[in-house]
Amino acid sequence: MGVFAEWQPRYAEHGVATFPVGANKVPAVKGYLKIGSATSSQLAMKFPDNDAFGFACRRNKITILDVDTTDERVLADGLARHGNTPFIVRSGSGNFQAWYRHNGETRRVRPEPDKPIDILGDGFVVAPPSKGSKGTYQIIQGTMDDLANLPKMKGLKIDPNKKQNTLSPPLSPSPPENINSKDDGARNNELWRECMKMVRGCRNIEELMVKAMD
Repeated sequence: MGVFAEWQPRYAEHGVATFPVGANKVPAVKGYLKIGSATSSQLAMKFPDNDAFGFACRRNKITILDVDTTDERVLADGLARHGNTPFIVRSGSGNFQAWYRHNGETRRVRPEPDKPIDILGDGFVVAPPSKGSKGTYQIIQGTMDDLANLPKMKGLKIDPNKKQNTLSPPLSPSPPENINSKDDGARNNELWRECMKMVRGCRNIEELMVKAMD
């Protein structure tokens, strides 16, 4: 039995619908952002040998503080700003995920350009104990039972009329850096250029989106 087939029912017990993911972090099925518990159970039988899986953040009401570095100090800074959580994961590459209860967050890639942190309130994430090309995802703090009591993320202002969330002032005394529209435009242009480079190696738009959000 693969990791996905073994852990699918465990996540299902806690209200999280999972789906199989390839070793390259690309979902193995279409429509993965809409998968519910019944389909998830069927997929576990269809992909009995799959060793990696993920879940849709918004549908499963979980927001991830994605720390894209192995530096634990960056994780500590992120927790200081957004609040502690009982559930923390180390990815196969040694980076970190801090899990929170979804509270309207969107998917924000590098909301602060100088910090290797993404806020994943939409899209999907690979979940532990998936096996990836660089290693195994591990729960390093908490248990599955903590998923029922995840706290809401602090330090964000949620505006339901906008597609993006904005960062509120940090919880620490240090002032935030100014981020203007010119900076946002430069990041968008850079992302567009990178997507044009990656598109030739992608089989479909979903795979391109995964690589762009990585």
